[in-house]
Amino acid sequence: MSFNTLKIAVGAGEVLTSYRGAARKTVTPKAATTPTVNGFIVTTAELAASTLRKGDMLVLSSATPTNLALEASTQARVTSIVASGADWQVNVSPALGSAPAAGSASVTILYHDRGATDGDIVLEIETTLTEQEIDQSMDIVAAIRTARKITAMIPLAEATLENLALSAGLTPPSSGTALDIGDTAPGAAREDRFLLILPGPDSLRRFVNFHRGVVQGKASHKASKKDKSVYACEARAMPDSTMTPTTTSIVDAA
Repeated sequence: MSFNTLKIAVGAGEVLTSYRGAARKTVTPKAATTPTVNGFIVTTAELAASTLRKGDMLVLSSATPTNLALEASTQARVTSIVASGADWQVNVSPALGSAPAAGSASVTILYHDRGATDGDIVLEIETTLTEQEIDQSMDIVAAIRTARKITAMIPLAEATLENLALSAGLTPPSSGTALDIGDTAPGAAREDRFLLILPGPDSLRRFVNFHRGVVQGKASHKASKKDKSVYACEARAMPDSTMTPTTTSIVDAA
């Protein structure tokens, strides 16, 4: 064994999501400005309406990513949003494929960054086998795969209403300061797209994409002078027949 070539993965991860219950949000660079592949200017009203924030993953609205796990390492991320007079300069890296058009909804937010985590982000793949027996053999003669669960356990450390709603499987809040919960009949679970960026071997990053994820479990918000609230989000991957592969993609990339 060579200790210099051990395939060890260690480090912090990132979590990004996109709500499937509504169209992905777009961003309109301010008219009469000159966007570049590295950034663009938005008005204060546009920044608030789009809910754009640092860490979000962007793509040109004219582009259609086909495999987010495969392409995620090349997609533009918001690195900073800084005041520019009465407006805001949005800087991105890596660069967008081309400069977005000013005055039109030319940028799409693929994923929102869920912020800091505290604890282990865990990807778990569990396969259930049904064993087959026959009278003529004392041994198990075959095993059939009958179920598979792909789950992500995500400890969200930022106590936003968006994170609380995600972890509880609730409809996203109507604003950053109001989460409305009313009496509703049983229905379909909330669905989100999940992108996990985890440490991989050889200094690579492991990109895990749930095309259609549902959350189960509970979200607990506590008041403590010794510790912060951490929302334990548990997401289960489910098939999406419109995607290839249908359930999840896992890719190691720089």
